[in-house]
Amino acid sequence: MFHISPSPKLFLPPAKKLIVCALVFLTCVSALPQRIIHSKDTAAIIEEDTLTEVVVASSIVRSRIENNTAGAEKIDLKLVSKTPVLFGERDIMKSIQLLPGVKSSGEGTAGFQVRGGTAAQNLVLFDNAVVYNSGHLMGLFSAFNDDVLGNATLYKGVVPAQMGGGVSSVFDIATRQGSLYNYHAALSLGLISAKFMLEGPIVEDKASFLIAGRRSYLDIFMKCSNDTKIKDSELFFYDINAKVNFRPSSKHNFSLAFFRSIDRIALKNRVSMDWVNTSFSFRWFATNSRRLFSTFMLSFSKFANEDEITILNNSHSFKAFTQHATLNYNLLFQLAEKQQFRIGCQSMFSNVVSAEIEMYSFHEKEQRKAFQNDCWISYEGFICDKLSLNAGLRLNHFLALGGAPFYNINDENGQIIDTLNYKSTEIVKQYFTPEPRINLIFHPAELQTIKLGYAHTAQNIHPVKNSASMSIPFDRFTMSSNVVKPMLANQFSLGYVVATPRSLFDFSFEAYYKDIDNVLDFRDGKMFSSEMQMEKLVKAGKGKAYGFEFCTHKNAGHLTGWLSYTLSWTKNKIEGVSNSRWYTAPNDRRHDLSIVATYDFSPKWQFSASWCFASGQALTAPNAKFGLLDDVYFSYNERSGYRGPATHHLDIGANRTVKHKHFTSVWSFSIYNLYNQYNPYMIQFENDNESPTGVKAQIFALYGIVPSASYTIKF
Repeated sequence: MFHISPSPKLFLPPAKKLIVCALVFLTCVSALPQRIIHSKDTAAIIEEDTLTEVVVASSIVRSRIENNTAGAEKIDLKLVSKTPVLFGERDIMKSIQLLPGVKSSGEGTAGFQVRGGTAAQNLVLFDNAVVYNSGHLMGLFSAFNDDVLGNATLYKGVVPAQMGGGVSSVFDIATRQGSLYNYHAALSLGLISAKFMLEGPIVEDKASFLIAGRRSYLDIFMKCSNDTKIKDSELFFYDINAKVNFRPSSKHNFSLAFFRSIDRIALKNRVSMDWVNTSFSFRWFATNSRRLFSTFMLSFSKFANEDEITILNNSHSFKAFTQHATLNYNLLFQLAEKQQFRIGCQSMFSNVVSAEIEMYSFHEKEQRKAFQNDCWISYEGFICDKLSLNAGLRLNHFLALGGAPFYNINDENGQIIDTLNYKSTEIVKQYFTPEPRINLIFHPAELQTIKLGYAHTAQNIHPVKNSASMSIPFDRFTMSSNVVKPMLANQFSLGYVVATPRSLFDFSFEAYYKDIDNVLDFRDGKMFSSEMQMEKLVKAGKGKAYGFEFCTHKNAGHLTGWLSYTLSWTKNKIEGVSNSRWYTAPNDRRHDLSIVATYDFSPKWQFSASWCFASGQALTAPNAKFGLLDDVYFSYNERSGYRGPATHHLDIGANRTVKHKHFTSVWSFSIYNLYNQYNPYMIQFENDNESPTGVKAQIFALYGIVPSASYTIKF
């Protein structure tokens, strides 16, 4: 009754496809020239040819071994700059999708899923401000300009006590400070976008600035088309980053950061779609004494989207936004060389419009507001020579505020029983959640670590993804209320990290189990826009995820890289959904494999390649159809009972860097999807007219092979 047609241009059987993919990847890597010394053993080769690299690699490996937080991945931004790219844009969001336990939300998207969680269960912090839409052009590009990135850490296991709000992960990204002593500039031109960066001192050794911008120019090419539909359309994005840093003395440092990104897609007089990110953050770091440090932060962020459709000169619009204003204060006590104690608190005001619809004379809006207060305490230090402890407790207090209608809902059919009205100063519902976190780190030998972790986390902001597609980022947001409860997760993890004596290779193994209460999913028969009231649209239940991760790095030599593999299961159980049985979650993917290699051919030339494979994503498909008058209707009996095709692609890239007397130039070349594999971007179901009982799936692929080039000049 139900089938998915093969990719439009590759008709090899699946097994043969994988063999061909692997052979192409290995051929690309093996074709790179190698320096082979037959008469010397491995140690001699390392000492003669890669001594400097081994020293550098050793510090990187040691940081992975000594990391006292289970599941934490510190992102190597220099390595990100070497990996193959799409359309010539360095992309930190796609780079983390090459890590174990991290999966792409869909082909070509910036969204990511961590250890069985959905993209909606991740918290992304950009200079301490919450960012919900981390991609441009519906996820094809990262919203974060790599020219301004300073450091980034992904917490996919135990999240530090000073962070909270995502039950799957926290991705903490910080921009760098501008140079206090010299002026620098960079200009880059790619196939579809251009960007610039400028930094330097305002007052030497005291204050500095950093500003960067990026804009696509697809719309300029579209204006040259003879087709009026294309010529009158809009398709562009831009973003801007600005940061000012002021250091009046060695004990105080102030920084002010601003970020804004805009995406627009429009067909003139027909359809328009806009996504806007705005964030502002202020940070004051103070050295109160030799052992006491304090940080005060103030941030504001807003994500808004607006869609408009014009039919017969009548405009229909859909608007939504989510905004937060946050105060944060943190104290760090350095008790001893390897012992520290941290306490802090945070208050956040949230304002969420899940939907505002205008259609003819109809106008309706759902808006909610809330306060969330947190405080935390944590300790990090060695218990004995080989055993260290990193433990903390976060206390979360969430208050849903009045000023808008709340409802009592019949849980079985989702109908409103009663409408509740509260004043804006009244508390409708409050939740108090203790969130303990603990890491035990055992070092049996110098280059070995065993990590045991547990974390209990809460999330009160609930993005609900449109289930009509696999990748398009149309989300609605709701907050915990008298009906919707906080998502609560318990995660256990056990890991082992070991490195070879000279840190040439390191290996990591980690297993995890996670259960989540109050997971939201659509009620049977409901869709993204079926109801205005979110409580009528969704239903809460339980979720669980478990799996195993493996990763190995080659850290030194001309050829470096890593291989990561994840085996995982994700399931949900919601009363009234899929016959109240455990069912495969929509984001379940059994296997994920990534292979990344970089080769330093010379000081001027660097080559890279990556190959990714992922099992088909679970999806809900109709299992029957019936006719009524002249229309055909589908029946959906089994939630996530089918699988989309497996996805895989090979990407290669090359960088040519030349240092001139007064500037440095970089040519970057890449080919995304080298063997032209058409991976599904959207899957839709339609009636099969050739079969009285059949349903067929229509697969939409975003792109096949994509060559790109960019030129960068740095001063």
